[in-house]
Amino acid sequence: MKQRGLGLASEVERAALQKLLELPQLQDYADAYMREVIAECGGDLSLASAVLGVGRASLYRWVKRLQLPRDASGDQARATKVRALFAASRGKW
Repeated sequence: MKQRGLGLASEVERAALQKLLELPQLQDYADAYMREVIAECGGDLSLASAVLGVGRASLYRWVKRLQLPRDASGDQARATKVRALFAASRGKW
């Protein structure tokens, strides 16, 4: 759509723009993905950062922004399982 006021846009253009504005943003997907990976890692942020391929400091900032608990007292059995799977698939950890 050309840059012009919404009042001057046709009804079809306004409908198309409204549809685009209602779509979820990439940030919403990233937040949900981070939450899921952290949960699968049993709350172990060091493991989650390795799985995600991001630095721990970056993940800690993300956790702070999402207001997630920072303790690693989650499901240790799950974290151990993920750690073993991650090590087998990547050859490290």
